[in-house]
Amino acid sequence: MPGFIEKPTVVRAAGMPPKQIEEFIGRVNTGETRLSLARMRSPEGWCESGQRPEFEEFTLVLEGMLRVEHEAGARRSALNRSYRAHRLNNARKHDEATIVLTSAITIGT
Repeated sequence: MPGFIEKPTVVRAAGMPPKQIEEFIGRVNTGETRLSLARMRSPEGWCESGQRPEFEEFTLVLEGMLRVEHEAGARRSALNRSYRAHRLNNARKHDEATIVLTSAITIGT
């Protein structure tokens, strides 16, 4: 029988200034360990340190602009475009708009 997830859980975010992460599916909200689906709202100037995640991450920009710095350079992802972070590749993300609204899916290994 299908089940509905009534509401997300707000989880603590890395980076400054803090962004809001609402996890709909994942370890915190549903106990799912294979993937996470979350909506993120980032304030102007949000930035995180470089990371080498042990998972694949797919991000869809719903509003604003996301800049991703990686070992080969930097790229911007605009409205309605998606971005993929490959497992164990170094990447640093920050926002270049007043509010960036993204949806991310992470898939563990």
